[in-house]
Amino acid sequence: NDKMAKPDLKKTMPKQLPNTCVTSIMDYIDDNFCGNLSNEGDYTTDYANWKNVHVFRDGVDIGDIAEFVNRHFNTKEFNSFKEAIDNGYVILTCIKSLVDNSVHNVLIIGYRDDNSGIYIYMDPEKGTLQEAPASSFLNLYNVSVSSCK
Repeated sequence: NDKMAKPDLKKTMPKQLPNTCVTSIMDYIDDNFCGNLSNEGDYTTDYANWKNVHVFRDGVDIGDIAEFVNRHFNTKEFNSFKEAIDNGYVILTCIKSLVDNSVHNVLIIGYRDDNSGIYIYMDPEKGTLQEAPASSFLNLYNVSVSSCK
């Protein structure tokens, strides 16, 4: 009884390299929504050229995520995880990280349709789908991706 943003989303992905959770998730979105028009190297190169930052060393700055994602995908106003998923959108958001002074980017792709409040998300660190209650997501940013550019 899971409600997914798209029924045929892959349940696994390659595990991320250090500090690449954002670009790894963008590659996952491209693979599942855009037909592999780009790859993770395109995203890390674009961010490096745009912000003069080495993603593998420094990651993507939290203040840049919404604009960076919007450079490559169409985004919609975020109201709630459930509403976005019901509209067929996926949501980049973050959870606590084991690394000091950082957060970990994940992609919410669905929810349990049993009123449990459990959301299904892709975790690039683990390379598989995970589940967690809404309270696990830090809501420092919520970027709803609706389609490819």
